[in-house]
Formats: sequence, C-alpha cells, structure tokens
Amino acid sequence: MLKKRIIPVQLLLDDRLVKTRQFGSHRDVGDPVASSKVYNAQNADELVFLNINRSSRHVEPLLSVLERVSAVSFMPLSLGGGITTFDAARRLIRSGADKVVLNSAAYRGQSLISRVADSFGSQAVIVSVDVRRDDESGGYAL
Repeated sequence: MLKKRIIPVQLLLDDRLVKTRQFGSHRDVGDPVASSKVYNAQNADELVFLNINRSSRHVEPLLSVLERVSAVSFMPLSLGGGITTFDAARRLIRSGADKVVLNSAAYRGQSLISRVADSFGSQAVIVSVDVRRDDESGGYAL
C-alpha cells in the first residue's frame, strides 16, 4: 500500500504567510518560521512555500524565508513563485531548498525545467499548473 505524504503548502506575500480567496484579498496569518515549527513537530513530510507577490524581486523573499525556516526545520523545503531564470533556481537550491516550484516559466517552454533537472536532478523540480473550471465546456482551462 502506498504511504500517504503530508505536504502543507504555505502562501507567502513577501515574508509573511497569508490566506487568500482566489489569490485576491489577503489576510496575514503569521510567520513562516512559527508555522514550520508546528509542521515539523507534527512530522510533515515536506513543506512548500509559494510567494504570490508580483514584485520584480521574486527570489529575495524566498531566500530570506529559506534561511530562517531551514534553521529550525528538519523536513525537505520546496520554494516557488517568481522563479523565472536558471540563476534564481540555482540560488534557492544552493541556499538549501530541496526543490523549486516552477509555474508560469513552465508555460513558456521546457528549457528552464530541463536545465534545472539536468543540473540538480529531476527530483529537484516541481511543475505547478494553475487550472480553473470552464463553465461553458464543463472542463478545465489553464
């Protein structure tokens, strides 16, 4: 039987955790370090942080959170949000991230995905796809 893995996903707005409604109105829900301590104590298998800020300095908040959380957490950490270049992915992985989450960069082509996977292994890449329900067709749209 397959083992179920507990992988909480935390949304970041810069360096604070937020709760959103369809990525719209944001409500601050706390500090990522405190949250990671709770999930660490509850034996979560992995922890994912996604930065939903649309600023031009995408990686700096992730690096800050990674540094603070990795000091108190002993589970694998995955980070994403605004990773659009190989250099950004490399900085996160070299700073301690176990995986990087690629989203919109994946829509632009597979070169970034392939480059990160070739350099750090395919286990270091998560491709995230945002979908929404299409009421007209009854299906889903990217």
